[in-house]
Amino acid sequence: MSIDVFAWAQAGMVSRAQALSLLSKGQVRWLLERGRWQVIHPGVYQTHTGPLTYQARAWAALLHYGPGAALALDSAAYLLGIESREPALVHVDVPEPVRRDAVSGVIVRRRRRLATVRRQG
Repeated sequence: MSIDVFAWAQAGMVSRAQALSLLSKGQVRWLLERGRWQVIHPGVYQTHTGPLTYQARAWAALLHYGPGAALALDSAAYLLGIESREPALVHVDVPEPVRRDAVSGVIVRRRRRLATVRRQG
């Protein structure tokens, strides 16, 4: 498997854990130091130098907040094609026990229970 598989599926974003499952710490450091990758949030990297799209920002937020995090409100509606206007911020719901540092551009709601809707296709 290649790191490109993760990046392609996640709008160019990879978590540090994903990167280190396929690359050495030295390789990741080299990519960051040379500007090939950018740190978007702690432990989340953009794997190219292109623009940071809304979809990429959403993936970065989900990867930062980890398993159980889900897009919410107008963020989910926009990426599902229900809402046509791109939201200014990314809205994420996370399970109650999750504790991560707040990051710029992301609104977090902690929930005891998360109802999920999965889109086919």
